[in-house]
Amino acid sequence: MTPTSSWACSGSALAPRPPRRSQGQDAQRTEDAIAIYEPLLSTRERVLGPEHPETLRTRNNLAHAYLAVGRIQDAIAIYEPLLSTQERVLGPEHPETLRTRSNLALVYQDAERLREHGPPPAMN
Repeated sequence: MTPTSSWACSGSALAPRPPRRSQGQDAQRTEDAIAIYEPLLSTRERVLGPEHPETLRTRNNLAHAYLAVGRIQDAIAIYEPLLSTQERVLGPEHPETLRTRSNLALVYQDAERLREHGPPPAMN
Protein backbone atom coordinates (compact mmCIF):
# COMPACT_ATOMS: atom_id res chain seq x y z
CA MET A 1 0.00 0.00 0.00
CA THR A 2 1.29 3.46 -0.86
CA PRO A 3 1.26 6.37 1.61
CA THR A 4 -1.27 8.24 -0.55
CA SER A 5 -3.87 5.50 -0.21
CA SER A 6 -6.78 5.84 2.13
CA TRP A 7 -9.20 3.41 3.64
CA ALA A 8 -12.93 3.12 3.14
CA CYS A 9 -15.38 1.30 5.30
CA SER A 10 -17.01 -1.53 3.37
CA GLY A 11 -19.68 -3.10 5.53
CA SER A 12 -17.86 -4.07 8.70
CA ALA A 13 -14.40 -4.37 7.12
CA LEU A 14 -11.93 -1.74 6.01
CA ALA A 15 -10.93 -1.93 2.37
CA PRO A 16 -8.34 0.09 0.46
CA ARG A 17 -9.89 3.00 -1.44
CA PRO A 18 -8.62 3.49 -4.99
CA PRO A 19 -6.55 6.65 -5.47
CA ARG A 20 -8.50 9.73 -6.57
CA ARG A 21 -7.96 11.08 -10.04
CA SER A 22 -6.71 14.62 -10.40
CA GLN A 23 -8.85 17.31 -12.03
CA GLY A 24 -6.53 17.12 -15.03
CA GLN A 25 -7.28 13.42 -15.38
CA ASP A 26 -11.01 14.10 -15.06
CA ALA A 27 -10.84 16.80 -17.74
CA GLN A 28 -8.92 14.48 -20.06
CA ARG A 29 -11.48 11.71 -19.57
CA THR A 30 -14.26 14.19 -20.38
CA GLU A 31 -12.40 15.26 -23.54
CA ASP A 32 -12.13 11.55 -24.39
CA ALA A 33 -15.89 11.23 -23.90
CA ILE A 34 -16.50 14.23 -26.18
CA ALA A 35 -14.34 12.58 -28.84
CA ILE A 36 -16.71 9.59 -28.64
CA TYR A 37 -20.01 11.51 -28.33
CA GLU A 38 -19.47 13.81 -31.34
CA PRO A 39 -19.18 11.08 -34.00
CA LEU A 40 -21.72 8.93 -32.14
CA LEU A 41 -24.26 11.74 -32.38
CA SER A 42 -23.65 12.10 -36.12
CA THR A 43 -24.07 8.35 -36.60
CA ARG A 44 -27.25 8.19 -34.51
CA GLU A 45 -28.75 11.14 -36.39
CA ARG A 46 -28.01 9.41 -39.69
CA VAL A 47 -29.04 5.88 -38.69
CA LEU A 48 -31.84 6.43 -36.14
CA GLY A 49 -32.97 9.92 -37.10
CA PRO A 50 -32.59 13.27 -35.31
CA GLU A 51 -35.63 12.75 -33.07
CA HIS A 52 -35.07 9.17 -31.96
CA PRO A 53 -34.88 8.92 -28.13
CA GLU A 54 -31.33 7.50 -28.25
CA THR A 55 -30.22 10.37 -30.49
CA LEU A 56 -31.78 12.86 -28.08
CA ARG A 57 -30.05 11.18 -25.13
CA THR A 58 -26.68 11.32 -26.90
CA ARG A 59 -27.22 15.00 -27.66
CA ASN A 60 -27.92 15.59 -23.94
CA ASN A 61 -24.78 13.65 -22.94
CA LEU A 62 -22.64 15.67 -25.34
CA ALA A 63 -23.98 18.96 -23.98
CA HIS A 64 -23.28 17.76 -20.44
CA ALA A 65 -19.70 16.87 -21.40
CA TYR A 66 -19.25 20.29 -23.01
CA LEU A 67 -20.41 21.89 -19.79
CA ALA A 68 -17.99 19.76 -17.75
CA VAL A 69 -15.01 21.16 -19.68
CA GLY A 70 -16.28 24.74 -19.59
CA ARG A 71 -17.68 24.92 -23.11
CA ILE A 72 -20.79 26.70 -21.85
CA GLN A 73 -21.88 28.27 -25.13
CA ASP A 74 -21.55 24.92 -26.91
CA ALA A 75 -23.69 23.31 -24.20
CA ILE A 76 -26.35 26.01 -24.54
CA ALA A 77 -26.32 25.64 -28.32
CA ILE A 78 -27.27 21.97 -27.85
CA TYR A 79 -29.59 22.20 -24.84
CA GLU A 80 -31.91 24.94 -26.17
CA PRO A 81 -33.04 23.19 -29.37
CA LEU A 82 -32.89 19.81 -27.63
CA LEU A 83 -35.41 20.97 -25.03
CA SER A 84 -37.81 22.16 -27.74
CA THR A 85 -37.48 18.86 -29.60
CA GLN A 86 -37.99 16.79 -26.46
CA GLU A 87 -41.07 18.79 -25.46
CA ARG A 88 -42.57 18.12 -28.88
CA VAL A 89 -41.44 14.49 -29.30
CA LEU A 90 -41.45 13.12 -25.73
CA GLY A 91 -43.80 15.56 -24.03
CA PRO A 92 -43.17 18.40 -21.57
CA GLU A 93 -43.35 16.15 -18.49
CA HIS A 94 -41.27 13.23 -19.77
CA PRO A 95 -38.32 12.48 -17.42
CA GLU A 96 -35.75 13.13 -20.18
CA THR A 97 -37.40 16.48 -20.99
CA LEU A 98 -37.38 17.45 -17.33
CA ARG A 99 -33.72 16.46 -17.03
CA THR A 100 -32.79 18.61 -20.03
CA ARG A 101 -34.78 21.56 -18.66
CA SER A 102 -32.88 21.24 -15.37
CA ASN A 103 -29.53 20.93 -17.16
CA LEU A 104 -30.28 24.03 -19.24
CA ALA A 105 -31.10 25.99 -16.09
CA LEU A 106 -27.75 24.94 -14.59
CA VAL A 107 -25.93 26.01 -17.75
CA TYR A 108 -27.66 29.40 -17.63
CA GLN A 109 -26.47 29.77 -14.02
CA ASP A 110 -22.90 28.88 -14.99
CA ALA A 111 -23.00 31.34 -17.90
CA GLU A 112 -24.24 34.09 -15.57
CA ARG A 113 -21.49 33.38 -13.03
CA LEU A 114 -18.92 33.44 -15.81
CA ARG A 115 -20.29 36.74 -17.12
CA GLU A 116 -20.27 38.31 -13.65
CA HIS A 117 -17.04 36.90 -12.23
CA GLY A 118 -14.92 35.65 -15.12
CA PRO A 119 -13.48 32.15 -15.40
CA PRO A 120 -12.43 30.33 -12.23
CA PRO A 121 -8.72 30.31 -11.38
CA ALA A 122 -6.68 27.46 -12.80
CA MET A 123 -6.42 24.51 -10.42
CA ASN A 124 -3.34 22.33 -10.13
